[in-house]
Amino acid sequence: MRRNTLRSVFASLAALALVACGGGGGGGGGGAVSVVFTTFQPAATVIGQPDFTSAAANQGGAVAANTLFLPGAPCQVGARLYIPDGNNRVLGYNAVPSAADAAADFVIGQADFATATANTGGRSGARLSSPWAVCASGGNFFVSDQANHRVLIFNTVPTTTGATANVAVGQVDLTTGAAAGGQAGLTFPAGIHAVGTKLIVCDLSNHRVMIWNTIPTTNGANADLVLGQADFAGVSANRGLVNPAANSLNNPFGVWSDGTRLAVADGFNHRVLIWNTFPTTNGQAADLVLGQPNFTTLAPAATSTGMNVPTDVTSDGTRLIVGDCENNRILIFDAFPVASVTAATTVIGQGDFTHATRNDDDQNNAADAGPTARTMNTTSGFALVKLIGQRLYSGDLRNNRCLIYQAQ
Repeated sequence: MRRNTLRSVFASLAALALVACGGGGGGGGGGAVSVVFTTFQPAATVIGQPDFTSAAANQGGAVAANTLFLPGAPCQVGARLYIPDGNNRVLGYNAVPSAADAAADFVIGQADFATATANTGGRSGARLSSPWAVCASGGNFFVSDQANHRVLIFNTVPTTTGATANVAVGQVDLTTGAAAGGQAGLTFPAGIHAVGTKLIVCDLSNHRVMIWNTIPTTNGANADLVLGQADFAGVSANRGLVNPAANSLNNPFGVWSDGTRLAVADGFNHRVLIWNTFPTTNGQAADLVLGQPNFTTLAPAATSTGMNVPTDVTSDGTRLIVGDCENNRILIFDAFPVASVTAATTVIGQGDFTHATRNDDDQNNAADAGPTARTMNTTSGFALVKLIGQRLYSGDLRNNRCLIYQAQ
């Protein structure tokens, strides 16, 4: 998949992260809760569609409280659920839906459920343009507002329509939205994660991960650490080289950390990088690689050890889960990898590790007419995942829905 294929959907995306969504995992870390999923498991609930076989954006009609367009993976804060939506908004549910076609209770980024334009009425702390990811930690709520090249920080978790952010990371104020590099700039920020006092941002088009050791309280705050580049001046894929290395990135989409370990979905290098201890120096090399046989290769593959544009990564501290975009699947590692080239143990979205076609319920390597409860369509898009307690959420992008898988 070419880079311009991804750029073509930047203006209409959605996406990632978790206190359930922020703090060290999805409820239960360290193996306190047994979470078991099975290969080709059907989803238990669909959000954004009236049933499991429908796939039209906004259900084929006008934007509303029960529709989605290129959605991301939810963030759960207490009982509430938040879903980034390509209708330039984040939908809020006072409880996790248990039936199809659920309507949201409130909306962030728009004044009402019927509006979908970007930056409606002008860019501000209350408006969004292609929100990709959401997360929460320490009472704060974060939105990766991608096309505004910023991450918004709310000092309290929004619970009603009309919430306004307090701080913009990546911009000098709440009304500007220019792409930039350097120590304070962002260009199409994607996955975000907050854990403890740290804020971690995938600065997608600058091919780096930016880390703030303390949650910013002022607009345009400088980052403390950068990964994927030697310093804050670098913005080239793989540091300008053809092949990757243990210290380079090429379109990092998703990130997770428990405050010690750090995992990054390094999309166009078709791999996930893992740091066993949290990095402390700029450009620090990763310790482990998944999806590739070594740190210098970047071939896509559909196997138990291969990946094709991984775009998200999540964990509960015990198992690791990867959204494998171009393979239209979710890979599950039942034990958090401690060695490179570890094989996944379970796959969702496909019947085995060698199938990769979108919406292929009969597994004949040809796309079916539409989706089912077992299939996904993330081709030329993004496979976004969150593990929160006993639930695994998937932003099934091209089917314009969010799926909830319940642990067996």
